Amino acid sequence: MTTLKLYILSVTVTALYVSICSTFISDGPVRKTASLIGSLILVLTVLAPMIKIDETTIKRASNELQRQFDLEMSKLAVDDHTIMEDVIREQCEAYILDKAEEENMSLEVFIIMGSESDIPIPVGAEITGGVSEVQQKALSRIISEDLGIPLEMQEWKMN
Repeated sequence: MTTLKLYILSVTVTALYVSICSTFISDGPVRKTASLIGSLILVLTVLAPMIKIDETTIKRASNELQRQFDLEMSKLAVDDHTIMEDVIREQCEAYILDKAEEENMSLEVFIIMGSESDIPIPVGAEITGGVSEVQQKALSRIISEDLGIPLEMQEWKMN
């Protein structure tokens, strides 16, 4: 049995024992004294785990809680970074596709992400589609100027 189950069981059994004993005692000063003693026994049962706690136990529990908290926070940080990266990638891809659509180009775009000071940024692009050299140069310039992806990091694949 776990510690919590044992604790709940001991409190419950003590409460039942005190209750049963008090039913057999007749009214009067004896009953009042018995109720007081029963209440004290119940209070001691409830507080017994607190009496057993020492400084080492508290420090150990505190360290474990801190470790779990730090672990969860690091997981959240990774999740936040991944989400931010995905959002930036999707927005960059949508921007390029919109610019391509304005010029009647049909493309597929994949943005390669990197990071600068732990902030995700677009560092490259893989662009697939059948476009003329003039259209490719015009869109490459827009990608370079607006998104900061250098021309040498833009990979064009023709269908």
